[in-house]
Amino acid sequence: NLAASLARLNPISKPLERFNNPQSLNHVTSGCGLGVYRDTLLGAGFSQNLFICEPVHNMVRRLVLTPDGVTFTAARAADETASEFLASTDNWFRPVQMLTGPDGALWVVDMYRFVIEHPRWIPPDRLKSLDLRAGADKGRIYRIYPQGAKLRPFNDLTKLSTTQVVAALNTENGVARDLAHRELLHRNDASATKPLTKLFLTSTNPAVRLQTLAALSAGRDALPRVQDDPKVGDATSLLLTALADSHPSVRQLALRLAEPSLAHETQLADAVLKLVSDSTPVVRYQLAFTLGTWNDPRATAALAQLVRDGMADAYQRAAILSGAVGRTGELLKVAVTTPATAPGRNEFLGQLIATASASASDAEFASLLTALAPAEGERTQYWQLLAMTALQDAFDTRGIALRKFAESPSAEVRAATARLRQLYTDARSFAANPKSSDATRRASVLLLGRGFNQPDTDAPIVASLLVPPASTALQQLALTTLRTRRWPKTDELILAQWAALPVTQRPVVADALTTQEGWTQSLLNAVERGVVGLAEIPPATRNRLRWHGSNATKARVAKLFPEQTASRAAVIAGYANVSSLKGDATKGAALFTANCAACHAYRSLGHALGPDLATFRTKPVGDFLIAILDPNAAIEPKYIAYNVDTKDDRALTGLVTDETATGFTLAQANGVKDKLLRSTVKALRPSPLSLMPEGLESALPPQAMADLLAWLRE
Repeated sequence: NLAASLARLNPISKPLERFNNPQSLNHVTSGCGLGVYRDTLLGAGFSQNLFICEPVHNMVRRLVLTPDGVTFTAARAADETASEFLASTDNWFRPVQMLTGPDGALWVVDMYRFVIEHPRWIPPDRLKSLDLRAGADKGRIYRIYPQGAKLRPFNDLTKLSTTQVVAALNTENGVARDLAHRELLHRNDASATKPLTKLFLTSTNPAVRLQTLAALSAGRDALPRVQDDPKVGDATSLLLTALADSHPSVRQLALRLAEPSLAHETQLADAVLKLVSDSTPVVRYQLAFTLGTWNDPRATAALAQLVRDGMADAYQRAAILSGAVGRTGELLKVAVTTPATAPGRNEFLGQLIATASASASDAEFASLLTALAPAEGERTQYWQLLAMTALQDAFDTRGIALRKFAESPSAEVRAATARLRQLYTDARSFAANPKSSDATRRASVLLLGRGFNQPDTDAPIVASLLVPPASTALQQLALTTLRTRRWPKTDELILAQWAALPVTQRPVVADALTTQEGWTQSLLNAVERGVVGLAEIPPATRNRLRWHGSNATKARVAKLFPEQTASRAAVIAGYANVSSLKGDATKGAALFTANCAACHAYRSLGHALGPDLATFRTKPVGDFLIAILDPNAAIEPKYIAYNVDTKDDRALTGLVTDETATGFTLAQANGVKDKLLRSTVKALRPSPLSLMPEGLESALPPQAMADLLAWLRE
C-alpha cells in the first residue's frame, strides 16, 4: 500500500470511461510489476530505485528508497514531484512489469490493450459493446537507457570457462551477477574457489563482494570450497574479513555464514560479539538471529545488550525473541530494570514472557513469577499487569494453576506467589477506580477472573464497566470478559445495568446474552417485563434464536417476534423509487453503524465478517436492494453460517475459520472470535439462513435506504 502522498498520480493520457471507483481517477488503482533497478547505467541517482507499473493510468511511477532501520521509506524523486518517470498519451499503453535488463537498461513490459479492467467490474450492458480482447495480438518490451549511453555487453555464460563466469560477477548489473552466480552453482566447479576468493578480496564494489561471498558459500551455511590452503585462503580468514567489511550487507551475510563455526572458532566468535555495537540496524538485526543459534553465555550477554539498545524497534524485538528460549531470565532482568517509559519496553516484556512460556518448565515458570512479582510493600506497576497477563495466558493454555506455586518447596517462589496475590488485589482496585488510566484499567480487567480468582468480587467490577463513564474500549473489553469468564449470575449483573447501557451497545450486549441457554432465558424474561425493548434485539439475533436454541426458546421467540409474512419480492418492490430519492451520505454513515457495522467493515467503520463492500460499491441500486432486503437469495459458500452447540451449553453462530485437525475459530458479529477445540463441540450444523437477517426494511424505510446507499456508493 502506498501512503496517500505517494498514491496521487500525474498521468498525461486522456481519462477514459471508468467502470468503477470514479473517485480514484489519478490515484494508484492498478499498481503492479514493481521492481528495483539494480544498475547504474541510468545514473547513480536511479540505482536501487523502486519502479511501479500503473497500467490503468498508462504510466510507471518511480520511488527513491531510503534505509529506515531494517526496512525502507519511499519518496518521490525531487525532479518528479509533478510528473512521472514514464507516462504516455496512448491509452493502450499498459505497463505491467519492469525488470533490470542484463544490458543495464530498464526493461518495461507493455501489455498493450484497449480494456485493462477485469470484466467482473464492467456493467453487463456496457460489456456487450466492448471488445475485451482488443490488443491481444500486440504488446512490446521497451528498453530505457540514457541517450548516447552504451549498453553493457552480455555473453552466453554456458559457453564461458569457469574463470570467465567468475569474472562476469564483477559488474554493476545485479541481474548479470545473479545469472553468473546461478551458473557457478549449477557447475559446482571447485576451480571457481580461487578466482572467487581473489575477487572478494579485491573488489571495490560491495554488491560484488556480497555476491562473491554468497557464491563461495555455495548456498550453504559454510564456505566448504575454501580449504586451509595458503594459495587460496581459509574460511575463517575470509569470514573475519567479511565481518569487518565496510558495507553492512556484507557484514550481515558474514554473520549468517559464521553461525556453524562460532562454538569452535574463537576468532570468529570474538569478531561476531564486537558487532553488538555496530552502527547499522540491519547488522544488529542479523546479529540477534545469529546469537540465538549460539548456546554460549557470551551470546546471552550480547543479546541482553541488544535488548537494552533495541527494544524500541519491533523488528529488533522479534529477532531477539527468536533466540530467547533458555535465556529468558537474563533478558527479563534487563527489561525489568529498563525505565518504564522506555519505548517498546512493555511490549517486549509481554512478548518475551509469551515466547518463553510456550515451552517453559515448572522451574522456569517459577523463575518468571519471581521476576514479575511486585517487591514487598510496593504497588503493582503497569508493566507487571501486562507481563502477568502474558504469563497467565501461558498458564491457561497449558492447564497450569497459579495457586500450585504457593506450595512450592522453594521459599523464594512461595514468597513471590504471595506477592502476586497482591498484584491481583491491585488489579481489582485499578479496574474499579475511574481515576486510573484507561490503559491500566484495561490491563487489570484482563487478569480478573483468572489466577487468584474471586468471582464474587471480580464479576461485579467487570459488569460495572459496561456503562459510562467507562470508555467505549473498556466497555467492549468488559463485555468480552463477561462472555468468556462465565461467572455465576453474569446475566443478572448485565441486565441490572441495562437502563444505563449506551444505546449503541445494547444490540451487542443482547447478542452476547444469547450465547448461553440460561442467559437467553433471562434476556427473554427481561423483554417480556419491558426492561429490554423489542426493538433492542437485532434482527440477526432474533433469526438465530428462531433456528438455534431449545424448543422452549424457539416458542418464546416466535411469540415475542412474529416472523414477517411479506414475500421478499414484495418488500423489494416497495423500494422501486429508491434510486430517484436524494440520499444524505452523513445520515447513511450513521445508519451503517447502527444496522450493518456488526458484520461489515467499510471506510474505517465496523467489523469484517461478511462480504467486502468495497467490491460491491459500483453495483446498480437494484443489486444493493436484493442483497440487503433478501439476503438469503444467494449465499456464497465461504459465508455459510454454522450453528455450534458446545458441551458447556453455549449456543454460538458464526463463520468457521482457521480450521485445524483439533479445532477452529468461530468468527461472529461485532468482531467476536471464539477459538474452539473440536473435543468441546457437541454439534456443528450449517445454518439455513445467512448471517445477514431478513427484516431490515423495518429499520431502513425507502428514504433511509437512499441515505445508506448514498454513503456506500459515495
